[in-house]
Amino acid sequence: MKAKLFFLSVIFSILSTALTAQVSKEQADDIVQRYIEIEINNYYWLYFNENIADNNGATTLFNWKKEPISDDNSCFVYFIDEHPYANWAHPCRYLLVNKNSGQLHVIKTKTPPEKLGTWEMITPLPNIPNGAKFDFSQINPNLQPGNTQNSYAVIISGGYDEYYNWERYWNDCSAIYSTLISVYGYSKNNIYVLMSNGTDPSIDRHLNDGSYDSSPLDLDGDGLPDIQYAATKNDIKQCLILWLIF
Repeated sequence: MKAKLFFLSVIFSILSTALTAQVSKEQADDIVQRYIEIEINNYYWLYFNENIADNNGATTLFNWKKEPISDDNSCFVYFIDEHPYANWAHPCRYLLVNKNSGQLHVIKTKTPPEKLGTWEMITPLPNIPNGAKFDFSQINPNLQPGNTQNSYAVIISGGYDEYYNWERYWNDCSAIYSTLISVYGYSKNNIYVLMSNGTDPSIDRHLNDGSYDSSPLDLDGDGLPDIQYAATKNDIKQCLILWLIF
């Protein structure tokens, strides 16, 4: 009888340990990586946030619209940006790993979490020189002599302040500028670029890794400055007056 009680006690102890066992951060990382290998085919950035507080055993965070994203359990929280060089909104997903069972809860959406800049970025950033993000080697240029001689373009990008002046805005301008020249044959002299604080060397751009720099003046990677003006009311007036003169 004592042997039976001892045996049952051991079984109960084992079951209790299994039920209360915690999934480690390393195990959660493995669960997420296995999911990514199967489900994510395009280039992505992966983030982690260890500061999401549990509320009575449940995990709740908010997107940048202040809408709740939650799970009824205590979870490790990850975020995947599926198109990191694009402006929002675009496909992304939240991965919530249950700390007790290891079960993965996937939430697909199009809005990032609030204060994404405070999250830990797990994916290493690629080292791509400014002006070299866009490859036109496989594109047949639509270059027709004479058609663009009198064609002009004005590119304007501001940003409310340096925090909201994201690197992706600079990327957009670089893409537009490079396309006008390499694909449509615009003359550099016919493109006016007004960006943030213009040629001022002070800090004005928020980089993807959370740091800041001064927006590079070279948009197409040829080593020559392409930004002439700041995105201010006075510079816009000046630019448009010059444009109308020509």
